Amino acid sequence: MAKRKRNLTLESQKSDSRPDNSLYTSIYGNLDPKNELSTKTENKSNKNKTTVGNLKDKDYLSFLAEKSGESLSLWKQRIENKVLHLKKESEKTSLVLGVSSVDHYVRLPFSKFSGISNTKGKKLGLFTIKSVPYKHALEFNSLWQDYAKKLLGSPKTHLNASKLVAMLDLHGSLLEVVKSNCTSYVGVIGIVLKETQNGFSIVDKEDKVRFILKNSSVFKLNYEEWSFFIYGKHIMASASQRTKSKLKDKSTL
Repeated sequence: MAKRKRNLTLESQKSDSRPDNSLYTSIYGNLDPKNELSTKTENKSNKNKTTVGNLKDKDYLSFLAEKSGESLSLWKQRIENKVLHLKKESEKTSLVLGVSSVDHYVRLPFSKFSGISNTKGKKLGLFTIKSVPYKHALEFNSLWQDYAKKLLGSPKTHLNASKLVAMLDLHGSLLEVVKSNCTSYVGVIGIVLKETQNGFSIVDKEDKVRFILKNSSVFKLNYEEWSFFIYGKHIMASASQRTKSKLKDKSTL
């Protein structure tokens, strides 16, 4: 009895297993039952690819409209006068190239002056006036006289005139040093080439450029019938600062 039971179990196992014969292969083929689902999905994807590939441009729009559930007219309105790249070329990622994906610009802090600083300019000698011929300085003086006539005109009183002279730009004016703590400055007559907060750079008839301090000296300025005596300690500012400042009327400047 035990032998018969064993034979029956073996026969049942054989019946459950797939028979390897020509009749089975002719009906089912050489496919495994486990891989049937994967082959079905692959066939569906291949069908979709072939349908999309075989479609023309007009048919492709209708295909997209049917797929989205919208009308053809809406799709045509979206695509009119637009360049569409349907097939994108494969590009290497930023990780492979080693370059940042976003192009950005470094914003530097705003600065009005982007050239040479004052300290560098002084070291290079850009602000120093070595020698200027007196003939060229006379032409500069003629330009200053035209400028002074436009600004001063013909002043009626010395108070009005002194207030206007205090606001004048003295570049190109003819100055004479009347008094000074430094005796070598006294009697120097020349045309102003450069004015700073502390002094004047003056060229004389011998083509020599001298720097005369304002604080310790008194200057004389002649204009038509008028002669003005300017105390250097009252104009201790640059030309640009002096033109902006408002001064009170004084008998002496």
